[in-house]
Amino acid sequence: MNESNKLTDTLVADRSFTKVALGVLVVAFGLLIPWLGFYWDDWMILYFMKFGRTPADSIVFAYRPLHAFIDHWQFRLFGFQPLLWHVYSLAVRFLAVLLAHRLVRRLWPARAELAFWTGLLFAVYPAFQSQAMAVVYRQHWTGYALFLISLLCMLSPGTGKRRAFLEVAGVAALLAELLITEYLIGLEAVRPLLMWWALAVALPEAKARARAVLARWWPYLLAGIAFLVWRLAFIVLPEDPNPPVLLDALRAAPLAALLGLAQTAARDFVQILWVAWADLMQPDLLDLSDRFGLLAWAVGAGVAVWLYRRGRGFTGQPDPKELRAPMLLGALLMPLGLAAIWLVGRSAAAAGLFADRLTLAALLGASLFVAAALMALIPRTAARALAFSLLIGLAVSGHLRTANDFRWDWTLQKRFFSQLAFRAPGIEPGTLLILDGAVTRTLSRYNTTFAVNILYGGVEDPARPRLWAEEFYTGLHRRIDEFAAGASFKAVFQNVSFEGNTNQSLLLVGPPDDETRCWWLLTERDTANWQIPEELRTVAAYADTEAAHEYWVDFQEELRDFVGGCRIFQVADLYRQNGAWTAVNSGLDEDITIEEEDITFSEWIDTQADGYEFLPFIEASLRLGNWEDAEQLTITAYKRTLAAQSMLCATWAHIVEVGRLPGEFAAAWENVIREVRCP
Repeated sequence: MNESNKLTDTLVADRSFTKVALGVLVVAFGLLIPWLGFYWDDWMILYFMKFGRTPADSIVFAYRPLHAFIDHWQFRLFGFQPLLWHVYSLAVRFLAVLLAHRLVRRLWPARAELAFWTGLLFAVYPAFQSQAMAVVYRQHWTGYALFLISLLCMLSPGTGKRRAFLEVAGVAALLAELLITEYLIGLEAVRPLLMWWALAVALPEAKARARAVLARWWPYLLAGIAFLVWRLAFIVLPEDPNPPVLLDALRAAPLAALLGLAQTAARDFVQILWVAWADLMQPDLLDLSDRFGLLAWAVGAGVAVWLYRRGRGFTGQPDPKELRAPMLLGALLMPLGLAAIWLVGRSAAAAGLFADRLTLAALLGASLFVAAALMALIPRTAARALAFSLLIGLAVSGHLRTANDFRWDWTLQKRFFSQLAFRAPGIEPGTLLILDGAVTRTLSRYNTTFAVNILYGGVEDPARPRLWAEEFYTGLHRRIDEFAAGASFKAVFQNVSFEGNTNQSLLLVGPPDDETRCWWLLTERDTANWQIPEELRTVAAYADTEAAHEYWVDFQEELRDFVGGCRIFQVADLYRQNGAWTAVNSGLDEDITIEEEDITFSEWIDTQADGYEFLPFIEASLRLGNWEDAEQLTITAYKRTLAAQSMLCATWAHIVEVGRLPGEFAAAWENVIREVRCP
């Protein structure tokens, strides 16, 4: 048998568990993959993948070089195809689950049931809910897989060439893991304990076993120390994103720092062991009007029934004393896994967007602890199978609901991207995009910047993006008085910087969360728009729509696939900006598609358009002398959206200011004044 086959035998889990784990993972995370996209820091990584000429251009290259190399290689394979990223990320997670199962079997060969349930809990443990961020977390699951490979190589028996091969493979896997991400570095402390348990039968005498443990451990210890020396002593970052604040606190006030650490640890354990599960059973999740929610419950119940039938086949009742070691290991792995985040002053229980990511390194320990504890507490096999099946079914239903939230988030993102593309097919370099808030829950601030630069392209140096997106209420709202003369703007995110001015900016207002309203690019006329806050009306007077023009730059076609009523509005608004009045109204009878349904302009106007979105067509009709059309559109718009009154009246008043108009206009204007109650 050659060495690669020996390594395969060391790592591969049994086939029955492999099939079950694959089924659970596909149901929990794979069913909605075709409708998922990119989220949060996915955009940052994709930005450096697209515009970086070499891995060294990546934002993480200095301290995670292998991460950058893998990014560079995978982008050339997957590009901007979300499906490929999601399938790959799930495949790597599946590999990590198989390796976790194999590790438990290696440590306790007679405990097949423990390994089975530990592996499945690890597959879907609900503390981590961000699997849909495939570009980001594929590397964390890769790190998990490499860590487990390294452990299995260390624990596997062998002498001579086999031992040497396993040591080389194990140390290589460890270094690869640490050079991808240091998330799991705290787990390294458990290696000697694992070796101590693994050698208990072969070497019962303590001194002999201690020597054997040291002989197996020292290559990994040296590799870990070498990494820490390199990372802490030789890597100097302009701005460390994760400074070791706990060490500073311990030096300044040791007792207070230790008390704070104890409090953080207690809160994190409660978050992982209790809150993560309790959140799956919140009363508001029992909503009979939520069809997808009901489907998720049904799928979770189906998974629970299937697993119960598989799990009750285990025979024998383990002695609770035999489960002390697995419980101890799980209890140790949790704080060791969390040590890295505690070091940088973070907490898995802290409120914050996507704080669940901080639980990743503790998932293996939590899964083992929960599995061993339930097995010790529940003596009957069937009852244990029921308990585990219900937990895993709950987790699956929770992950399905979360995936559906991400599916909808991606839909909203694509609506923003496509509307921006149709309204501003080209944007002048150096333009500041000012938004009234986050585009979606997962697309905000700097990640919006990375996304729009990807979409429009042309970036020559990743450290100098052509465009910058900033949310108005994160600071610019305090500088309203500077907009008239032009407020200078500087932004820095790690090694990325941008300088601009509000004189060259686009002001974008998004739809409320509960509406399908279009995105609006504000102009000076929006000073009369009572549908937006007063601060935005004030700065709209200085909006520079000329930064948006009709020439395509390098927009990513695969992210411009949403069409519909808002496409009609955005194209018309661009034509209005350019004074192409005939073109504005040229598509009034054009058939278009909204989410697979044919719809005409009149149908969109009658059913979906906000009154504000009538404005380009009203003005075009007025400019072209179609007074009757303009009158009817105005009255319909007012009835649809009363708050649009001021903008509707201002549009007619602007035409009045142009000069002498025929009598037909006067009659239509009088009707509008009466029906819309213009002053």
